[in-house]
Amino acid sequence: MNRNDGVKEVKRVVAALKDIRLKQGVSHEKLATLTGLNRSSISRIESGINSPTLLSLFLICDALKIDLADIIKRLNS
Repeated sequence: MNRNDGVKEVKRVVAALKDIRLKQGVSHEKLATLTGLNRSSISRIESGINSPTLLSLFLICDALKIDLADIIKRLNS
């Protein structure tokens, strides 16, 4: 996998998490409270301005009660 492929995969994971967040009716503010991340950081990750750290992905998944591995598996099946 080259860098561009990796960036595309991360964007796909972030888009999937955003979709799940919206389906659950969780706002950026609520997600920030649940994760301990800054609301603007969540917004910048979802908009593609910032890349998420692995820790932030795990925190977001935990807050949304989903498994990061399941997201990745679904995207690659």
